[in-house]
Amino acid sequence: MRKVVVIINQLNEAFKDTLLTHLHRLEMRYPSDQTPSFTVEILDSRYHPNYAELKRQYETFKQDFTYPVSIKSVYLDQYFVSDKVGNVNGFTNNFLGTNSKSVRQNKAGNKTLMEIDGSIRVAINHAKNGQTIQSVDYANPGQNHPIMRALVNQDGNIQVLRHFSTTTRHPEYDDYLDSELQTFMKVQYDSKGLRESYQFTKWGLEVVNSEMDLYMQWILPEIDEDTIIINYNRDFDILFETASSQTNIYMV
Repeated sequence: MRKVVVIINQLNEAFKDTLLTHLHRLEMRYPSDQTPSFTVEILDSRYHPNYAELKRQYETFKQDFTYPVSIKSVYLDQYFVSDKVGNVNGFTNNFLGTNSKSVRQNKAGNKTLMEIDGSIRVAINHAKNGQTIQSVDYANPGQNHPIMRALVNQDGNIQVLRHFSTTTRHPEYDDYLDSELQTFMKVQYDSKGLRESYQFTKWGLEVVNSEMDLYMQWILPEIDEDTIIINYNRDFDILFETASSQTNIYMV
């Protein structure tokens, strides 16, 4: 049974109809005595601010296929190492350390400010409902700008931890964290606060200078000589032309 690798840039019902049409055409182009003719592996390189929601979208999307379908996400596959929720709370307590008992909390709109000795150390940014945490800023004593910013999903877990320069206030690097707060990917910024390098640290892969090169480190191992590739992501076209000798590639 041949494998069809599908590289996507969206995931909705309209796209499902398009994909099913293209898979049907492939069945006619590559006739087989086996039923089903293919296994389908969908590769998703998109970042999503709420991994649990993206996981639910995957389960919904996989319904109604007559082929065995799997969906792999470069982020989800590295993030879900446990079922822990609310890890931002422990991270915040560790940041405050022994001072956590002397914290004063103040409400300011959709923010919760945590103050120690007159200095705001933590600013929690809530959604409009006033409950869900969206991000948390962490500051050193006496400073009014953050040294770190945590981007938090609806499970209360930190997905990205951004580190700022104390002098320029520009971002220095982002740590993409798993559910146990271990870094699986790092993005480095230059002195102007622009992204300059990327690395899958958990996999021990080399540093690269573009997002596309980063994602190709993940995609290429999924492909062999017999793999049929359907690429819906225009950004990858040139990389497939230069990085792969594949002939069974369909740029859609």
